Amino acid sequence: MKTKGLVTRPFFHIGRQGLCYIETMNKENMQPHIVRVLGFLFLFYGIAVLLTLGFAYWFNFFSVIVGSLLIALSYWKESFLGRMKKGVQKTLMGLILLGILWFLVTEVFVIRYALSQPEERADVVILLGAKVNDNGPSVDYKARLDAAVSYLKNNPDSTVIACGGKGEDEPISEALCAENYLRKRGIENRIIREEKSRNTYQNIRNAAIGLGGPSSVAPYYVGNFKVVIISADYHLLRAYWLAKKAGFEDISLMSSRGLVSLMPHYYMREFFAFWKDVFVHFPETRLEFLAPEV
Repeated sequence: MKTKGLVTRPFFHIGRQGLCYIETMNKENMQPHIVRVLGFLFLFYGIAVLLTLGFAYWFNFFSVIVGSLLIALSYWKESFLGRMKKGVQKTLMGLILLGILWFLVTEVFVIRYALSQPEERADVVILLGAKVNDNGPSVDYKARLDAAVSYLKNNPDSTVIACGGKGEDEPISEALCAENYLRKRGIENRIIREEKSRNTYQNIRNAAIGLGGPSSVAPYYVGNFKVVIISADYHLLRAYWLAKKAGFEDISLMSSRGLVSLMPHYYMREFFAFWKDVFVHFPETRLEFLAPEV
């Protein structure tokens, strides 16, 4: 028995030392490493986004910027936070946690609306535009167009409003691209082109004015139409909110999905885009919302 004790004692000692080391490795010691790994994930993903989408839009740099800041913070955390008073540190961390909670709650609603199913026999389909490349619709836009073709073939009495003007880097307007795409697939004589809009708000506003007449009377008529809005899955919460603001009442949604690898990018972008539209347009009356921009 003594021999057995002498053999097993070193192993118990090593295990006890290991447990002590794990206990002393608290969360504060691990935080810089976790933040650094998260930063590199954001950075590498951001580089992939830039290689896929290009450098034309500022938000394409978002993941690269966030990743770089997280990596820098992981190295500077102690010197940066160490100079702050405890009360300031707690306030800063509280604001960060509130921001994360705000983001997560918003994304829950974005996902909820992304899972919506359209009602059949709509009077009008509002097809929201997206990027047009030299060789045709972008991947995101093609997915929307394919969804529109599917719905319109199953609902031959529905009219479609193809929304979207011509951007500086686009060969033709998004509405004309949509019309050409739909016509080639047998959808004819029920396409309305809306070619003046440059963003989602203008898409919805111009569609409402096109259906209801001048902006002074449109709010009183658009509620009579049963509409389906077709757009990318991440886009539908904002589209629905804007459509309600414009006076539409009977609204259902149909989602499309582009590249799965870009979903995190688009869902992050939608948080900022949604709240920007809410802050800008929430105070407006319906008539102000539909009024032409100066």
